[in-house]
Amino acid sequence: MPAHARHIAIALALAALAPISSHAQTVIYSNSGQLGDPGLGGASQTRSGLAAPAGTRWSEVAALGTGPTATASNAVAGFAGFAVPEVSGAHYRFADDFTLPPGSRWRISGARFYVYFAHPTIASPAPSITAANLRIWSGQPGSSGSTILFGDEQTDRLRTIVATDLRRIFSTATVADAPAAIEPTATRIIYQVTLTWPQLTLTAPPAAGTPQTFWLDWQFTPDAAADTQIFAPALTIAGQRSSPGANALQFRLAPPPVLADRWLPLADSGKPASAGSVAQDLPFELLGEIVSLACGPSDVAGANQTVGADGSLSADDIIVFLSWYFAADPRADIAGTNQSSTPDSAFTADDIIVFLGRYFAGC
Repeated sequence: MPAHARHIAIALALAALAPISSHAQTVIYSNSGQLGDPGLGGASQTRSGLAAPAGTRWSEVAALGTGPTATASNAVAGFAGFAVPEVSGAHYRFADDFTLPPGSRWRISGARFYVYFAHPTIASPAPSITAANLRIWSGQPGSSGSTILFGDEQTDRLRTIVATDLRRIFSTATVADAPAAIEPTATRIIYQVTLTWPQLTLTAPPAAGTPQTFWLDWQFTPDAAADTQIFAPALTIAGQRSSPGANALQFRLAPPPVLADRWLPLADSGKPASAGSVAQDLPFELLGEIVSLACGPSDVAGANQTVGADGSLSADDIIVFLSWYFAADPRADIAGTNQSSTPDSAFTADDIIVFLGRYFAGC
């Protein structure tokens, strides 16, 4: 068999290889809009001037303005997002969205959420989560036309539960026409809860020209024997009762006359009563990696041998390149004699060898 034919045979065999990929576990998105900041505030003293215990910071429920007084504040320290195993069918869930800019590809393999625990008699209960499940949607959960891309309500994705230095407290600002502020205590320890799963790739094609929005939907299962409940603080921005575009959802019992579990907007009723409810977002972070839609010089094709980079390397890239090679397509002329990087208007084994070298170099 001629040398170039042997190289071609090798290339065809390599076309059956699995795609090249990696599984990074770095933060690629924060719902706060700032990587490294989950969006829970974090101050050395309250608005009323009380210092946080050594080694901790206050995560204080938001109120308007600055200083010890406010015209209005939020009233809820945290929202329920847990299953109630001892009550058949009773449970809460959370959902919130995230957006990919046009022309981007995210490989997502985990998420971090933030919670605190409550117990009828224990001031600072130990973390008590036995499982956590998650789904990712192409549209808003519960809406017509929305579909689940990944996950279910049964598979446990829980990886770690780690205490942060944050302590959740109600607003200490004095608000006219409202009950006195609740005295802050360091009992609501905020924990970072990490969920992981097999890598999921989401893409916002450049051709679409618009961002692509996806939704997370998650739930925690508490240890029934520990008698604890699990609450998530809302995204907290100093001086504001809500965040731009806030639209988180909570799956729960609807008020009369419906009286059925359904997805409802997550909102804070506020203080005083005249302040009115405002929409809330939830703090979460996504783990994985962001790759460009062209991840290397051998990224020449997408699924089903469509021509054009798709952000990953697979057998499709090899097959498309070989089709160019046998058709004497100039796109396959990528090398010269002795595998030099200068095209030479000829189609030889050098082109195939250089292509495969780049392919195995990865994205």
